[in-house]
Amino acid sequence: MKNHSNIIKTTIIIILLTLINSCTVNEKVFDEGVLEYKIEYLTNKKETPIVNLLPPSMYIKFKNNSTYTFIKGWMGVFSLSYISNSENETNTTLLKIMDKEYYYSSNFRDTNFVFDDLEGMNLQFTDDTKEILGYNCKKVIVTFQDEDKPPFEVYYTNEIKIKNLTLNTPFKNIDGVLMEFNIEMQKIPMRLTINKVKPAKVSDDVFYVPSSYIKVEKKRIQNILDSLI
Repeated sequence: MKNHSNIIKTTIIIILLTLINSCTVNEKVFDEGVLEYKIEYLTNKKETPIVNLLPPSMYIKFKNNSTYTFIKGWMGVFSLSYISNSENETNTTLLKIMDKEYYYSSNFRDTNFVFDDLEGMNLQFTDDTKEILGYNCKKVIVTFQDEDKPPFEVYYTNEIKIKNLTLNTPFKNIDGVLMEFNIEMQKIPMRLTINKVKPAKVSDDVFYVPSSYIKVEKKRIQNILDSLI
């Protein structure tokens, strides 16, 4: 009778541990939420004083494999958003500067616009891993044909389920969610490090262009960005 009681207790403990582990894993698996990145500018602030006015953070809202990327700078004077809509397979750049609002749309697999291309980049995938915010991340070493450009490390994870998140970045050959990486915007180098991953309700409206925005050519938005940064 005592042995039977011990078996029951052991079985209950195993079931409870299994449930606890299942809950822990499920907390990391969700299909809509927000990613938040800290931005570090890799340039001398005395030589490039504009970085003092550039955004310290970047946010990505995601739902059903659509994403909305948002950054705001110049103390709120301008904001730059990027919508990747998987439903209608379009990418849209939105620029707001004071009371002026513009947007430019392109094909889902068109070339990247928000971030600069990293010409001559080589990706070396490794077996090295690192845990970031509880996610197992793989390391990629980035080198350049131009030896004057310093190499850097990229960490990404496959444990956050968002498809095509890197499609319109220089890292389209990395299939996963970038957690730490270097990038350039308007020739200003920066490093982005994720500091928050959280589930949240995301409105479908963020994946569509607000009616107040005026459609313009890509060159118009590029000229405005050139004059700002």
